[in-house]
Amino acid sequence: NLGLILDVWNWHVGGGNVDKLRALRGEQVVGVRLSDLPADVELTSAREEQQLIPGDGGQIDCAAYLTLLE
Repeated sequence: NLGLILDVWNWHVGGGNVDKLRALRGEQVVGVRLSDLPADVELTSAREEQQLIPGDGGQIDCAAYLTLLE
């Protein structure tokens, strides 16, 4: 058995968005790691130390990812 663990921060920094995940079925995702990124940080210069609690940065819509995977 195989499943995807989705790290929303890495997905977003890598250029992904919610729409790119619509092809997946919810049961294919076995885990989700949520974090946010400060609104003023460019994706090309984002560093792991800049991860924030979901909703604290305003750049990543974590609720949209959870709604999609529901």
